[in-house]
Amino acid sequence: MSNIIKNKFRQFALKKRQRKFRKLNIVPEKVSILASNCWGGQLYHDANMMFLSPTINLTFEPNDFLTFVDKIGEIQTASIIEKNDNKPYPVGLITYSDGTQITIYFVHYKTFKEAKDVFLKRSKRICKNIVAILMVNKLEAGVVEKFKMIPYKKKCIYGTTNCDVRNDKDFIKFELITKSKKDILSFKSYLTGERLIDSVDFDYYRFVFAD
Repeated sequence: MSNIIKNKFRQFALKKRQRKFRKLNIVPEKVSILASNCWGGQLYHDANMMFLSPTINLTFEPNDFLTFVDKIGEIQTASIIEKNDNKPYPVGLITYSDGTQITIYFVHYKTFKEAKDVFLKRSKRICKNIVAILMVNKLEAGVVEKFKMIPYKKKCIYGTTNCDVRNDKDFIKFELITKSKKDILSFKSYLTGERLIDSVDFDYYRFVFAD
């Protein structure tokens, strides 16, 4: 399937998802979705909202994401340089004033300059209402404990069948059970607009966008 045809199918599927969102009669709150992968951007697309977050079209490792969220107020003064990581997309290295460093993978950008410019532009849009969403395939030591310390009212952690995410009163958790080898954010069908992640028993639209 050519990229042109695939993009047309994606646009068709996106419009289906936007119509589905409108039927829910949710009046979206102004919210900054800090997500460790592309789901945040997809949620904004579904709600047809401006991106009020820099975490669009990029991804982090879990521990780096948690550091990023913890230091979100310092992002405008942090150093962001290109990192040679032998990836087919740009990779950035963020260094904070205390010397802490994290890696950011700009997976859907062509150049580092483009990625950095867009990232910093969207960082200025972050509002007080923040939702933190962490996706993990396998839990690293201390991730859950660090996630619990994030000072936001709305927090969600989710993973695949390889991830043992336990119930906790401090955040919402769910696991996506699928035998598909596709990315869990992939479309099940362009005709219906359904994604693999829609299989979960969790009203994530209201969790993110409703008060």
